[in-house]
Amino acid sequence: MRAAIFDLGNTLIHTERTGPFRQRLEELGVERSSQEIQDAFDFSDKHFMKNYPGELGQDPFYMKYLDLMLAYLHILEVSKEELYRNIFEKSPPRSVWVPYEETVPFLTELRRRGARVGLLTNWDPGARDLLARLDLTRFFDSIVVSSEIQSEKPARKGFLQSLDELGIPPREAIYVGDNYYDDVVGANQVGMRAALLNRSSFQGGHMAGDYVDIHSLMDLLAYFSGK
Repeated sequence: MRAAIFDLGNTLIHTERTGPFRQRLEELGVERSSQEIQDAFDFSDKHFMKNYPGELGQDPFYMKYLDLMLAYLHILEVSKEELYRNIFEKSPPRSVWVPYEETVPFLTELRRRGARVGLLTNWDPGARDLLARLDLTRFFDSIVVSSEIQSEKPARKGFLQSLDELGIPPREAIYVGDNYYDDVVGANQVGMRAALLNRSSFQGGHMAGDYVDIHSLMDLLAYFSGK
């Protein structure tokens, strides 16, 4: 491989959800462990990736997402409306993003090995400002944002534009993301291989496609030799 193109949210950066959600439940008299809540998030994310493509994290769908979270956690005794209100007043989802601990060391090593590096993300117009605040812009030779090109993964447009800007043919690049339906399907349809990143303990079954399962960004270094 000569190039790697990355998803952004929950691939290179993440937002803390488990602690705040646990606090909001405790305020309503319900206790669940951090692991139980994390498992609920992992299950719910994968359900929405499959059944509501492109809608994960959008406010209109959060009540449905919250329904699934509470069902998974077997919580019947709280007011969903009150919990929803408390969440958005005290710890709004997706309001604070930080890089994973491995992100900067990994990207630094990937660049040291001579790889071309791209970013292709389904994100609002604030993506470039966020990357600048997190000091991540410097790692990318190409940045393609869905809101800027009016096209979201898994559509072909963003993948093809990323490859064109990097000057790399599809078979020499790998796309890395956490969403099979956006990332693997999208990459495969333009002839790219994909790496499906799953850091969670929740394991789904293997699905069709040209991709490898990875559990850390560092797993990708095996595909890139040094200069």
